Amino acid sequence: MSLLFRAAMGTLLLFVLVPAIHAQSFDADAVISQSFDAQGNLKPEFQPQLVQASAQFQSLPSQVQQIFGNERVELQLKLSNGKTQTLGLVMSGDAIQAITAHAPENPTLLLNTDEQSIGEIMQSKDVYQTFILKVNQGKLKYEGKDAGTQSKLFVINIMVWITNLVNAILFFFAGKK
Repeated sequence: MSLLFRAAMGTLLLFVLVPAIHAQSFDADAVISQSFDAQGNLKPEFQPQLVQASAQFQSLPSQVQQIFGNERVELQLKLSNGKTQTLGLVMSGDAIQAITAHAPENPTLLLNTDEQSIGEIMQSKDVYQTFILKVNQGKLKYEGKDAGTQSKLFVINIMVWITNLVNAILFFFAGKK
């Protein structure tokens, strides 16, 4: 998986859980109950964090914005108590329109992970490296829910495969010196 794609996926995931990034211990259930109202909408006091997350998304390379700029992300988060919490992220152009405690209407991208993995990512000194590790361990999984997103992910996976192949060849020849 390319570093750019991993960074984008990590950024999207962190946007969903932005209220807890600086927490000493991570309790997803508590973060969700604090952050969202009874209808599953982000509480007004967390709107500045949504604006900040949008600004961070706008600072990503334009290729990332083009790939994820109009996605409706459904996050399935398996909690440590055995329950699964669904969260939603709605992107529009170069902005995050909404973060919700329910799936967005007609999601285009599905992310699956667990509370422990999110906690380890958020408490890590190197968030992106830990995110990459969790993807490689199969603790963070993604899939396109519509043909357009599946096509994007297919192309990205081919690019990742080619990049990994080239890196393996370069590593092989670097070791022959």
